Amino acid sequence: MGVQINGDTGNISATKADYSGNVTIGGTLTYEDVTNIDSVGLITARNGIEIGARPGVAASISVDGNMIVSGISTFNNDIKLPDNKKILLGTGSDLEIFHNGTSSIIADVGTGYLIYKGNRFQVVGADGSENIINAVENGAVELYYDNSKKFETNT
Repeated sequence: MGVQINGDTGNISATKADYSGNVTIGGTLTYEDVTNIDSVGLITARNGIEIGARPGVAASISVDGNMIVSGISTFNNDIKLPDNKKILLGTGSDLEIFHNGTSSIIADVGTGYLIYKGNRFQVVGADGSENIINAVENGAVELYYDNSKKFETNT
């Protein structure tokens, strides 16, 4: 087929076209089997978006809002979740971090222990000005009431 131009509707039909300059489209562009897209503005995808720059590093964003990423993900701003939506860690979702609308919760729902690793552990009040618990590696464990030390371990 050559080029067909329908003057009544403004439609152009062709099997192939080469352009040496910019092409501007004022409506919707529908296409299939495209390997390179350089878009400025909003892209609407019917079946999601597949991104894969290198083997082993890829992402998939589906139309139902799911995103699957392999490789390292870096976030430069907040990650926001509504109440009762959880960050799940571990193959069996053994560790949960979430806010239930009233309390912030870190839950070990799997087997084993919830382990904190570090040489100092400190729990302070919400504004950071009052001690609640201090624990130091190879040192004392201190418990506070109203920012006043009430219990301390020693040798």
